[in-house]
Amino acid sequence: MFAAFPVKRLDRLPNRIDPCPILEAAFELRFTTRETWLVLPGLVKGLLEGRYPEQVVLPLDEMPEQVRKMIPGSVFLPHCQFRSETYCINLGPQMIGLCIQPGKYPGWAALESELKWLLGKILAAGFMDEGERLGVRYGDFFATDIFRHIDLSVAVNGQTMGDDERQFTTVFKEGPMSIRLMLANSVVAPAPEGPRQGSLLDVDVSFGALDFDLDNTIMERFIQAHTATKQLFFGLVTDAFLKTLNPQYA
Repeated sequence: MFAAFPVKRLDRLPNRIDPCPILEAAFELRFTTRETWLVLPGLVKGLLEGRYPEQVVLPLDEMPEQVRKMIPGSVFLPHCQFRSETYCINLGPQMIGLCIQPGKYPGWAALESELKWLLGKILAAGFMDEGERLGVRYGDFFATDIFRHIDLSVAVNGQTMGDDERQFTTVFKEGPMSIRLMLANSVVAPAPEGPRQGSLLDVDVSFGALDFDLDNTIMERFIQAHTATKQLFFGLVTDAFLKTLNPQYA
């Protein structure tokens, strides 16, 4: 499947698993702009046409400007959010992103439609001069030790490790995509009934500045990145574990 990370290739991928483990899903653009930060929140709010009724100022925006400038990459971090029941839009001086409310993944069809709507609005507004990074990130939570259910092992002197807590991170290239996979079996995740302890399988796929354009082809790149996250997830989990997730096919 992936040249540098040879997970198995499935003949077909499920379009849904139940219960859905997706805790986070985020689609982000980083860009250069001639607009000042004082202008952007009002400009973007006008584009949303009441679709995201709640606007929230985040802690980073409340810091003095001198302090913010000391934080590496602060222009690419969200300073405010626009929220609806299912989604939120993160906005910073040089970034904008669509993400789900924690644990409220609506399915790819609905998310794809919302992303197309948002991209149409911000591209038409013309406040982005050049793209810096395009990224898609999915975080999946499981109440079990994920290392017991994936086709990946960590060994020492030829013997599988017996550690209680483990984290694994790798970054590899697949064509123009940079892919970061992070696994951890001792994390605490929020839930309506209270914090839960378990495992996180986190995939981040990105394109660099030279590998996408701020035009009507941008959605193709988001779809490619989304497909890569899906292929990596289902190529990594074992067949036996996949059966317990009640896969549904189109």
